[in-house]
This record gives sequence, C-alpha cells and structure tokens, in this order.
Amino acid sequence: MNRLCQIGLSVLVLFLCGCTHGCFSRSGQLSERVVVQVNNVNLTAEQFANSLADQLKNYDALTVKEEGIIIQAKQQVVRDFIIRVITESWARESGLLVQKDELESESANIKNQYPDDLTFRQKLIEQNISFETWQDLIKLRKL
Repeated sequence: MNRLCQIGLSVLVLFLCGCTHGCFSRSGQLSERVVVQVNNVNLTAEQFANSLADQLKNYDALTVKEEGIIIQAKQQVVRDFIIRVITESWARESGLLVQKDELESESANIKNQYPDDLTFRQKLIEQNISFETWQDLIKLRKL
C-alpha cells in the first residue's frame, strides 16, 4: 500500500474513532448507520462493532483498555473491510467468483470434519460467527 493511501486510511480511521460513539441509538441498540462505504457496499455500525469486538477478543483485559490497541483494532477492521470489498469486486469483474456448487462442496468437506452438525454449529457460536459469514470467509479463501 503506498504512503498516500496509508495516510488516507489513517485519517479515515481517526475520523471513525470519533464518530463511532454517535453510532448507538439512545435505547442502546446499534443503528444501521453507515460507518464506511466502498464501491456502494456499506459497513454498518453494528457490523463495525461486531468486527471490532472480534479483533479485541485476542487481547487480555488490561491490554484491550490501551487507547493505541483500540485505534489499531479499528484501523484493522476498516482495512479488512476495504480489502474484502475490493477483492470481491475484482473477482466478480474477472469472473472468478466461487460457484454455488463449489461452495457447498467445500462447506460439506469442512463440516464432515465434525462428528455432527450440532458440534459444527456450536463451534461457530464459540467463534461468534454466523453460518453466512463463515461461508463468506470460505469464498474469500478460495479466490
């Protein structure tokens, strides 16, 4: 990534650091407010918060309170979103999208590594990931 792009991303993330406090409604529910938009694909406040929580779960309770760690995690969430959207867009334009039958086959191969469907679903729950998000990750891995 060139230096200008890094600076732009840093400015965007710093802006987001300040605006994410306002992305919550008064009732405590996450809004569907758009935090980042790339190629007409939105990252909502709820998605941003979930991804941020996923990033921060790798740290212990003391480390996660450090402002630098939080800023770094927010930057990573935005960076990952941008890369995912651009990669999917490029794959779509290049005709490289994973076909439905290929996705189903790969999903079945992975699910067969578990004793039963319930064990597989419990593993997804432990990782705080939906089945649809899991399949999206498989698609990206296959590109």
